[in-house]
Amino acid sequence: MNFRITLIHLQKITISLLILIYLSCNTQKTYFDLTEAIQNPLDVRVLNLNNNQLRTLPKEIGLLKNLQRIRFEL
Repeated sequence: MNFRITLIHLQKITISLLILIYLSCNTQKTYFDLTEAIQNPLDVRVLNLNNNQLRTLPKEIGLLKNLQRIRFEL
């Protein structure tokens, strides 16, 4: 009986660790530099343009095929 309880706890710990590993691998890097983002267009998911002097978005933004979020303040 005690062995069975230990086995169940081990399974729960293993599942929890696998979930944490999966989540840590899927964290999205935020790009703050437009030039760097354009050099890595398929990697960009989040682009933070806060404190940037842009008046319009450059057409190269269209190269960022996996872009999900743009952050900027006026």
